[in-house]
Amino acid sequence: GKVIGEQNIAEGSISANFKVAYQPGTLKAISIENGKETASKTLVTTGKPVALKLTADRQTIQVGLNDLAYIKAEVVDANGNTVPYANNVKITFKLLPGKGSIMAVGNGNPTDVSSFHQPEKKVWRGSCQAIIRPDIAPGKIVLQVEADGLKPATITINSK
Repeated sequence: GKVIGEQNIAEGSISANFKVAYQPGTLKAISIENGKETASKTLVTTGKPVALKLTADRQTIQVGLNDLAYIKAEVVDANGNTVPYANNVKITFKLLPGKGSIMAVGNGNPTDVSSFHQPEKKVWRGSCQAIIRPDIAPGKIVLQVEADGLKPATITINSK
């Protein structure tokens, strides 16, 4: 890649602003302090939405009513990149017979007033989330997501 620009920021400031002409590809911003990289953020041009992807905050949760798993559902392109402009794609969450319950679904959109108790949610900025609680007996919790025109996804969480 090539360097587009560099900026020093004032003590106590937390941002630098750049004007960049649009070009498809990858854009990476790097924060450097005292000559060392302290943070970075990469943006990638995405393709058309083709599938759903599920990611859990962990693979195993404790049996009982006091533990939760947070499952992120994302609309992704053919390369597995989250498609941030995929708004209002309705995702349906379904637990296959097993050892858990869907406690809530959400998308982070401050203007969405739809129920978080229903097993469906429109994505916002390409994603939404389901919160799963295990039953009181150990076993596998299998969550499946579907949306019109997209390849579905499934994830398994173990409760022990």
